[in-house]
Amino acid sequence: MASAVLAVLGVGVGGSVLAWPTSGQPGEIVGGTGVDGQGLAGVPMPPSVAGRPTVLEDPGVLGSDPTLLHLSVEVEPAVLAALQPESSVGGPAPATGWASTAGSEYLSLGSPIAVDFWAGPWALEQKRGFTRQGGVTVNGKPAEVYVAARQRLIVWEPVPGVSVAARGINGTTEEVLAAVAAGLRFDRVSSCAVRFASPAPPPAAALSRCDTNVTDEGVASGGRLVYRRADGSTLDTRDRGGEPSRETPNAEVAGHPANWRTGDVQGVSGDILTVDLPGGRNVLVLITGSFTREEVEAFVAGLTWS
Repeated sequence: MASAVLAVLGVGVGGSVLAWPTSGQPGEIVGGTGVDGQGLAGVPMPPSVAGRPTVLEDPGVLGSDPTLLHLSVEVEPAVLAALQPESSVGGPAPATGWASTAGSEYLSLGSPIAVDFWAGPWALEQKRGFTRQGGVTVNGKPAEVYVAARQRLIVWEPVPGVSVAARGINGTTEEVLAAVAAGLRFDRVSSCAVRFASPAPPPAAALSRCDTNVTDEGVASGGRLVYRRADGSTLDTRDRGGEPSRETPNAEVAGHPANWRTGDVQGVSGDILTVDLPGGRNVLVLITGSFTREEVEAFVAGLTWS
């Protein structure tokens, strides 16, 4: 398998977005401004956060605060074009996705041809169902290669104590996977910016996970905030973009049509609220345990949107 060591250029600057605070208690969500960044070849990046330690400076910060992201990727234009051909001829750059929770972080680049990264405890879990097939080096570090169907996985330790898995899916070639893996960076801290914000977390709960998506137009739909109580109860809020709710309204939240039902989302069962909001927005909330429907309705009614 080919490997690559990629040149690194500076990070660009763009406009403002709704961003996480750069100070305050974890789980606090406020409106603010951030600096949009683009890596080499225009890889969309979340807003940067200054003054916070990087993984290179302190590996323990990885996944320690769900409002912050510590992975980034910079790739050559030809590699980017292999993930999304139109990016090489002035079309949109491939979307990036990010997540942070419980000591692990996630980054994805491209769709449907894509490379996903997991860093921290999540990384070693990705080997399940894969078969070991030799080894390579990534930026001079030894790495293991695994295969399963049309997927290929590279697992290595780019920073002492930090395991990373890079997975190529939907036809990503060995060469492209190796090149993107070599472009993974740990020298930047970004904000897990989403399109919605709350003046306060739900009662007796703290933020435990944040997911965001970024395109060349800025922060996109698909953002997710998960709050957790000490008893394990969760409140999982997801921005479904302009996708209209397919459920028949049986409730109202702040005057907007809503639907309550019992079901599951990605294998997690609980009460599910969907609300159609002005501006073509739709939000889904899954609750488990001690969270009440009244608490969730109050929380959704207080959300503000960028």
